[in-house]
Amino acid sequence: MLKLTLRSLWSHKARVTLTAISVVVGVAFVSGAFILTDSFEKSFDSFFQELNQGVDYRVRGAVEFGDPGTGDPVSADLVPAIEAVPGVAAVEPGLQGSAVILKKNGDPVTTNGAPMLGVSWTGTESIGGTVLREGRPPRGPSEVAIDQATFDDIGIPIGDPIDIVVTDGKQTFTLVGTVGTSSGESSFFGATIAAFDPETAQEVLGSPGEYTAIDIAIADGANAADVEAGIEAVLPDGVEVVTGDQVARETSDQISEIVSIFRWVLLGFAMVSLFVSAFLINNTFQIIVSQRMRDLALLRAVGASGSQVRRMIVGESVIIAAVSTVVGFLGGIAVAKLLTALFNAAGAGFPEAATVIATRTIVFAIIVGFGVTLLATIVPAARASRIPPVAAMRPELAAMSGAGAQRRPIIGAVVLVLGAALYCVGILQQPGGTLTIIGLAAVGAVLIFIGATMFAAGIAAPASRVLGAPIARIFKVPGHLAQLNAARTPRRTSVTAAALMVGVALVSAVGVIASSFNQSFKEQLDTSITADFFFTDESFQGFPSAFMDELDQLPELSAVSGVRTGEFEVDGGTRGVVAVNGEDFGDIIDLDIKEGSFEGLAGGGLMLQSDPANTFDLGVGDTVEVTWKNGSTQELHVVGIYDDTSVIGANWIVDLTDFAKANPSVDLDQFGGARIASGVEIDAARAAIETVADNFPQVKVQDQAEFRKDQEAQLNQLLFIIYALLLFAVAIAVIGIMNTLALSVFERTREFGLLRAVGTTRRQLKRSVRWEAVIVSVFGALLGLVIGLPLGFIATKGMKDIGVTTTALPVFTIVAILVLAVFAGIIAAFLPARRAAKLDVLAAIATH
Repeated sequence: MLKLTLRSLWSHKARVTLTAISVVVGVAFVSGAFILTDSFEKSFDSFFQELNQGVDYRVRGAVEFGDPGTGDPVSADLVPAIEAVPGVAAVEPGLQGSAVILKKNGDPVTTNGAPMLGVSWTGTESIGGTVLREGRPPRGPSEVAIDQATFDDIGIPIGDPIDIVVTDGKQTFTLVGTVGTSSGESSFFGATIAAFDPETAQEVLGSPGEYTAIDIAIADGANAADVEAGIEAVLPDGVEVVTGDQVARETSDQISEIVSIFRWVLLGFAMVSLFVSAFLINNTFQIIVSQRMRDLALLRAVGASGSQVRRMIVGESVIIAAVSTVVGFLGGIAVAKLLTALFNAAGAGFPEAATVIATRTIVFAIIVGFGVTLLATIVPAARASRIPPVAAMRPELAAMSGAGAQRRPIIGAVVLVLGAALYCVGILQQPGGTLTIIGLAAVGAVLIFIGATMFAAGIAAPASRVLGAPIARIFKVPGHLAQLNAARTPRRTSVTAAALMVGVALVSAVGVIASSFNQSFKEQLDTSITADFFFTDESFQGFPSAFMDELDQLPELSAVSGVRTGEFEVDGGTRGVVAVNGEDFGDIIDLDIKEGSFEGLAGGGLMLQSDPANTFDLGVGDTVEVTWKNGSTQELHVVGIYDDTSVIGANWIVDLTDFAKANPSVDLDQFGGARIASGVEIDAARAAIETVADNFPQVKVQDQAEFRKDQEAQLNQLLFIIYALLLFAVAIAVIGIMNTLALSVFERTREFGLLRAVGTTRRQLKRSVRWEAVIVSVFGALLGLVIGLPLGFIATKGMKDIGVTTTALPVFTIVAILVLAVFAGIIAAFLPARRAAKLDVLAAIATH
């Protein structure tokens, strides 16, 4: 049986290759996701360990919750007190803030989302992992050093002036050196670094007399516990001491959370590809069993048992799985390398790191490769084992129908309804946490696809006749043959179309969400946003609050407000909070206030969204105690209740003055808005704003139309990535159609020979195969639209909190899908159609 299994595979190399490709893509996605993210995490761990290699302890502001390194600044007066602690060998105060390096042309250096940092640096005697690469350390208020990677990029020579945007705006410094890491890396993971001496850093980063943290190295032979106790003894309340290893570990954990999200996104698309692959593999083996019924029946007749036949089919799938898993795993390594190169080309700045292949990655690759393939061949193998020795007269009908054919659509309808119910519960009811929501929705979607596939078998024949009718009328004989062939084996048609259905359903669902988000955003601009200008920055890290302060002094503007984000605790739970200028924000954004107003927000006021107001039973005039990250508590009084969170994105709003007192280290506005004063022309207002913005080049000034266009462009970029990843699933579906047609051509060799014998031309045969593929593709696309559009509509109903308030139909996406379905069918039929046309007439007729 092993020889027969190997011989069967070898005699159908093309079929095996096409089947294996689908598994290879899925395994490559899975293994690539793990390899890439594991390698990133290893790089980050090594990087932060290196930066803290000489740091034994760090003194910093303590936090009650959230990221440990985001506490209040510590006083510079602690430095001499810590230096006096016995066993302390070196003390290095450190300050970190925002500093945007400008190119020669005045434009900010782009970092693709990585931070733009200004730091204090003591120079070559630093106890951290930052070292001098070229030139000398900065000394005095006019000197700066920058990271080597940025230096190489902007081309400003050492000794020349360089402009940097700091707390109070653009300033000119003399570039005296470059910095890197002690291991020789030029990049700080894509972040830009502007290093000043400690005194200059305090001045330009807006923290006089304060530091972000104080790093400490202990003397050789000193007792670490005694030194730590001595340091703690000189620290005031609200300040803590932690080890350097703990700092590195905390930073790595924060990065790991981000990397983990990226990993799950990649794995999600991998699961989609594998799900589609399962349809392809199952359909392929169903047809293979159908075509080999005579051979399998002869094996049974000469003594092979049903279990031996079953093992032979399973053996074929095991070999395919083994080869696909190995190739897919190697492909995953290539995928990880390719994505790293792409990210670095975009400016991510990831350092060279050894590829990390964890045991978990290998295990998952094996589980995925073998699991999907074997699960997809269980039914075909079981069917093969039940073939009686007398079978084989009508193999294509015997294998594709069966006793359960009539029950299959009914079972499919039940599964479809169950899946729809679970999906709706997951999206609309939202029980439990996020994982529960995603899990229920995902299980529901999978059941919907499976149920739709089973149900589609009952409508495939009439649907093929309807879809093929215009083709038959226009193309006569080829069209009529295509129509008959698609309708003749409805289960094969439905399963083949199902692979395309999944890809199209996902694309159309995303299209509904995207279209709805765009429409909602446009409506929000029309109804919620009354600002004439918006202010953002390219790095998404925010811009100095001094920019909004200067705008507030312009007589051309009647209302100005920046927006800062943070957190506080209420009733033991962490809540996201935004801070605004309470006097002006109501003139910039319409929050659909239901009760109260912004009046009184300054001085301990709180604006509350309706949902938490109901949850905590709070109304205007009530008070609520909040705990800020630094441990301070404050009693806020509710001054207003609002409904619309689509723009502000938060349920809790406080005034900037209250926020600044509790969060002195947070001085960056995430975005801002302004309203033109009465009687001022928009061009005059813009000119005044641009004058201020000249001192803050990283700030992007946009009117409503520009802001709308920019936001839509960002959404389109995200959608492009999503569509590109989903196209892998669509490509697998096209391979499935190609594979099915190729096997169908082989199965109908004698039929094609007879058609040629009675006068059918090669061109007519080609056309019949092509139009059959088009019928199957359009059927699959229509199934996908029928499934995907409702999935998208339901999903939008659960996205109110992120701003989706209107559901819109993506007409362009629907038309594009149907057009692409026709082209997909033509592409899939190219090789099978050529093979059919090249068949030798006499040899084909003689085929049994």
